[in-house]
Amino acid sequence: MASHVGIIGTGLIGASIGLALGQAGWTRTGWDADPEALATARVCGAIDVAVSGPQAVLDAEPDVVILAAPPSAIRSLLEDLETDVLVMDVASVKSPILESSTLAHFVGTHPMAGREVSGPDAATAALFRGAAWVVTTDGASPDDLAAVTAVIEAVGARVLLMSAAEHDRAVGVVSHLPHLIASTLMDLVSNDSRSLELAAGSFRDLTRVAGSSPDFWKEVLVANADVIAESVTAFRVRLDEMLSVIESGDVDAIADRLSQAQAARRDLGAPIGAIRVALADRPGELARVGQAFQRSSADIRDIQMRHAPYGGGGILTVSVNVDDVEVMVDALTTEGLYIIE
Repeated sequence: MASHVGIIGTGLIGASIGLALGQAGWTRTGWDADPEALATARVCGAIDVAVSGPQAVLDAEPDVVILAAPPSAIRSLLEDLETDVLVMDVASVKSPILESSTLAHFVGTHPMAGREVSGPDAATAALFRGAAWVVTTDGASPDDLAAVTAVIEAVGARVLLMSAAEHDRAVGVVSHLPHLIASTLMDLVSNDSRSLELAAGSFRDLTRVAGSSPDFWKEVLVANADVIAESVTAFRVRLDEMLSVIESGDVDAIADRLSQAQAARRDLGAPIGAIRVALADRPGELARVGQAFQRSSADIRDIQMRHAPYGGGGILTVSVNVDDVEVMVDALTTEGLYIIE
């Protein structure tokens, strides 16, 4: 089994892959066009050896090379690289990448994991645990697919096989369109101070990805422009349909549409319960929350903190598996924390 990886691009994804493979016992050689990102990746332990360029990564004789750069940079690398070593990429759009490759052994992949922050200092070995990781089958040999699968499973992700076209259509709807919606919604309310004062969990959840790197997303959106155009058009149609139903005043029809969405969302994953905790402005409040987490052993899905507008305490929203709500509430109240009904 492969045990030496070359990583070209040591930002959030590349460095997280390096950290995860390091925990699995792999040797990691890395390079990044940004010297600071490369140095940070070396300091945080994402790579064992930092080298001076893409060719130096190949000269280190890795078993597999991972291209973890922006889509345009990956396309340029694929045009310049000459190697018989297995190469895989992690770009968010697959068809343009595959069209750029003339390598004998190349597999296009995309981990469905990330964060709204970027850079190697935000990397974590846990980023891919349990996440879906798409592997495109276009032109890939069984041996190369098996080798790439071994890399992905080593970082704790699960493989989904599909064509590049299938991937690009799917992410256009579940990833790229949501980012456009989040960014557009933030643009709509960015100068509306009264609305922003009322922004709570649902608004923050919906717009979280708007905090992601513009440099990354500008490339992704352009690379998948045709698919995104189709997704935006389809979304407009459904939004207009919903608006027509609302304007008609037909409350039963409105309820039917909302119920359909509710059922679909429930099918997406385990139901989540949100618990709001009032935190006082005093030392040890968060420590007590941590004690409650440890005592409950609940399946915690998300944590959000909204500070009081003029300082002093705030509201902590803890999202857990719905079956764990009662045990989580008991643990928090045992610590003397106040639950907001």
